[in-house]
Amino acid sequence: MPDLLSLQPGVLYLGRQIDQTVDSRSGAVSGARSDQTNVTLDGVDDNDQTNGFAFTGVLRSTLDSVEEFRVTTTSANADAARNSGAQVVLVTKSGTNELHGGLYEYNRNTAAVANDWFNKQAELSQGLPNKPGQLIRNTFGGTLGGPIKKDRLFFFVNYEGQRTAENQQQTLTVPTASLRAGNVEYISTSGSTVTLTPTQIAGMDPGCLVCTYGPGVDPNTLALFNQYPLPNGQVYGDGLNTASFTWSAPNPTVLETYITKFDYLAGSHRLFARGNLQNDNTSGVPQFPGVPPSYILRNNSKGIAAGDVWTVRNNVINSFHYGYIRQGVLNGGAGNGAYVDFLGLSSLYAENRTINRYVPVHNFIDDVTWVKHDHTVQFGVNYRLIHNLAVSNATSYSSADGNFSYMNDSGIANTGQNFDPGAFGYPPVASCIRS
Repeated sequence: MPDLLSLQPGVLYLGRQIDQTVDSRSGAVSGARSDQTNVTLDGVDDNDQTNGFAFTGVLRSTLDSVEEFRVTTTSANADAARNSGAQVVLVTKSGTNELHGGLYEYNRNTAAVANDWFNKQAELSQGLPNKPGQLIRNTFGGTLGGPIKKDRLFFFVNYEGQRTAENQQQTLTVPTASLRAGNVEYISTSGSTVTLTPTQIAGMDPGCLVCTYGPGVDPNTLALFNQYPLPNGQVYGDGLNTASFTWSAPNPTVLETYITKFDYLAGSHRLFARGNLQNDNTSGVPQFPGVPPSYILRNNSKGIAAGDVWTVRNNVINSFHYGYIRQGVLNGGAGNGAYVDFLGLSSLYAENRTINRYVPVHNFIDDVTWVKHDHTVQFGVNYRLIHNLAVSNATSYSSADGNFSYMNDSGIANTGQNFDPGAFGYPPVASCIRS
C-alpha cells in the first residue's frame, strides 16, 4: 500500500530495480532521503528499522484490509511528523453490525509473454526452443467481518497469499572451451589470434623446479574451470579465453499474510486490538543451473497493536495506543566455506553469507485533545524502544582471489619474464587492442 506514495507530487522514485541500499534518492520526498518516510499502522510505528527503504513497512497491509490511507508529503502536523519525509498513515478495517466478506484472486501467467532477447539468443545458440522464462503470479485471499455482539463487539479477519513462479535473466562470465582444455589465447602485435597449448605454456615455466604439480597449467585450476557450463554468448568476457553464459534462473516466492482485528465499544471508550503475521519465503536465483538457490529468504515478522480512545468529557479526548512489532528476517546464504575466485570469471558457487536478524520494537503513544471555546490544544508523548539483534557468518571464513593486477607491472606480457610469449619465441602480445 505505501507504494502509492510514489505517485505523489514531490516524490522521486527510480523504480524497484534500483537498489536502495546504494542509492537513497529512490523514494526521496520533498528533498528528504528515502529512509525519512514515517509509516504508521493503526496509529503505531510500522517502520523498517533495519533497511529504511522507501514505501516499505515491516507489516504488510493488503488491499482488502485497509480502511483508510493518507499521505502527507510536506507540512505535517506535530502529532504525525516524526520524520522529515512523508507521513504515511494506514488504518485497518473494522467489522460492522452486518456480516460481510469477500473472496478474490488475481492471476498473471506467461501465455502471451515475449521471451527475453538475451535468453532467446542463448537458447537458439544451444539448439533449444524459443521459450520465455516463467512469470506466473497468483494472488488470492479473503476477508470476513461482522458482529460478535451487536453494537458492542466486532471482528475483522483477512488472509492473503501469493505464489510467484518467476525467473530472472542471469548473464555470467565463464571459461571458453579452449581455456577449459588448458590453452591460452591472445592477440599478437600483428593482430592475429595466437593459441598457446599446455605443452607450450609448460615450456615457458623454466623456474618451476620443485613445483607440486609440475610446470605450466595447474590441473586443479583446470578441474575448476571444467565445472563451469560452456558459454553461449559474447555479452561478457574477452572473446578469447572467457565468454558469457546466459540463462533464465528460477526465483520463486511464497507470501502469506494474516490479519485479525477486534473492536469494542463501551460507553465513553472505544477499544481495539489488531494482530498481523507474515510467512514469506523467497528462493534466490542459483548461481548456475542444477545447483541450490543462492539464498533462502524467510520473513516471519509479526505485530500486535491495541488502543483506547476515551472521551473523558465533551471537550477532552485521550487517545492511547500501544504497538509491538517483531521483525524477523533470515537470509540464509548458500556460502558456507572459504572460496577462491579468479578475476574476470564469475564465481562458480554462490557465496552469499547468512544473516539472521530480529528487531523488536515497542511503541507507546498517548495524546490528549482539549477544546476550549475557539481553541484546540493537543499534547502527548511518543516513546519507542528498539533492539536490533543480528547474527551473521559473513566474517567467519577466509577468501582469496587471483588477480593479475596484484603483480609487478600489472602483467607479464612484454616484460621478458617467465610466461611472456615474446621471450620464448612466440609472437609478442599486442600492447593495446582498439576496435
